[in-house]
Amino acid sequence: MSEIGKLTPSTRGDLSYLSGHIQTMDGRLSIALEGNPKERDQNRPSHRITTRTRDGSILQSGAAWLKTSKHGPHAGTPFFSIQIDHHELRQAINVAAFEDSNTGEWTIVWRRSTPQAATPA
Repeated sequence: MSEIGKLTPSTRGDLSYLSGHIQTMDGRLSIALEGNPKERDQNRPSHRITTRTRDGSILQSGAAWLKTSKHGPHAGTPFFSIQIDHHELRQAINVAAFEDSNTGEWTIVWRRSTPQAATPA
């Protein structure tokens, strides 16, 4: 997995506010996740994502869902599924964040969609 950023909770273990950054070829984007993880629901985001514009104002630019990993090396652990659509990015991005249990920080990585099998004509 390609690491592209970090998130740090305001208080270790408290997921109501996390701040950090994402680094893409378009540049570095400061982000914050704000929400109530107790209200988690597969159909609606648990957090809203805000970014700071160049003039310093705050802009809502995405959403995050707190989920539990079902497969792979992180099976059974919580993770964030994050979607950001910001005017400084060439296109919207879909990433995930996993907690480092040693530091309490969350590592942001690319999420790649799995290719669909071709259907016969």
